[in-house]
Amino acid sequence: MSEPTPQPRPTRRRPPRRQHGIETVERITRASERGDVTAAEKKSWRPKWLRYEKSTKRSEVADAIRSLGMMLISSRGETVPLATLAAQYAGTEIGSALTRIYDRVQSGQADLAEAFRLEPKVFPKIVGDLLVVGTRSGTSGVNLQKAADIIDESQDLTHKIRSAVMQPAILLAVIILFLYAVILFVLPTFGTMFKSFGKPLPPLSMAVIEAGHVLGFGGGAAVLLVLCAVGYYRWWGRKNEALRVRVSRLQFRIPFLGNVIRSQKLTQVFSILAGLLSVGMSERDALETAAEASGNPALQKHLRGHIEFLERGTKEFADIADGFFIPLQAGFLLRNGFNSGAEQQALENLTAVYKRDAQKRADNLTQLLEPVANGVVGVIFAMVLIAVYLPVYSLFLSMTQVS
Repeated sequence: MSEPTPQPRPTRRRPPRRQHGIETVERITRASERGDVTAAEKKSWRPKWLRYEKSTKRSEVADAIRSLGMMLISSRGETVPLATLAAQYAGTEIGSALTRIYDRVQSGQADLAEAFRLEPKVFPKIVGDLLVVGTRSGTSGVNLQKAADIIDESQDLTHKIRSAVMQPAILLAVIILFLYAVILFVLPTFGTMFKSFGKPLPPLSMAVIEAGHVLGFGGGAAVLLVLCAVGYYRWWGRKNEALRVRVSRLQFRIPFLGNVIRSQKLTQVFSILAGLLSVGMSERDALETAAEASGNPALQKHLRGHIEFLERGTKEFADIADGFFIPLQAGFLLRNGFNSGAEQQALENLTAVYKRDAQKRADNLTQLLEPVANGVVGVIFAMVLIAVYLPVYSLFLSMTQVS
């Protein structure tokens, strides 16, 4: 009998490998759908004023925008980079915003620029404005990197100014708390002890105690007034546009610190104007974006007032200087640049000048505040030390005489 011929085994076809980008897109889509259903069904038991939402740092926003720009440069579409970045930042405010942007772009509800403009709490207005121009010219990735650079420059100067002010302030606050603790808890103990011996405290210790009582009453009243003023402005005053403009205008008049703030704001404004005009945005839209990015209501009012002059044709773009917010020499350089056709170079030069000026003034402020704070701390510490040492020394002398 002949053996049966073996039947060929059917070849198993491997399923094609799925691209990582497609898997990420589908995962983000499913997650966003679940998030929408959860948000619609689940309501928070807390009232609005008790809900806490962690704010996103501008440096993290700049990093996310820069990463998206790099991916858009090397990608043919927009959805896969958006989905990939949303997965990277999952569980954060940036990730949630990117997921919503992806949903709008994927469903066709909005293009990339409009989708970013619908997230003003996370992404600054300059991101959407640069994307508007980038979408037309096909340079969305490059423009996103430019937006990230502008945000980073502004954050660097802001951090430098805060560091110059906060370090001496924290040092003074600590030593003042130490002074109050000694006056309230240490010196009264010596007073009770000396009273039991039938002797008064040394004059300097009594003077420190009396000064502490006066400072305690005055300091408490001052702290209460400051807290009331801050609370009023935080909950009611910010709704009054005239009050917001008046308070923000006072920032430029603070001794030593006002010039630093002015240079920092001018660096930010000129940097944004240079970046937006270089990609072809109109002067009006560039001024509007720079005004919103400045964050100062008084400066915003000045820039938006200049926009109205441009619309009426009574002034030109280079007539932006007023002598208070923007120095007249900056307006002179800006006008010369626009008359010679080198407006881009003029704006970049002004950005570099005021950036250097802001850094220099911040360094000078640090060099001024540190010795003053150290001197005040030294005087307070010496007074407290002597006030504590004198009762001990007097008590020691009394005990020696008794012996």
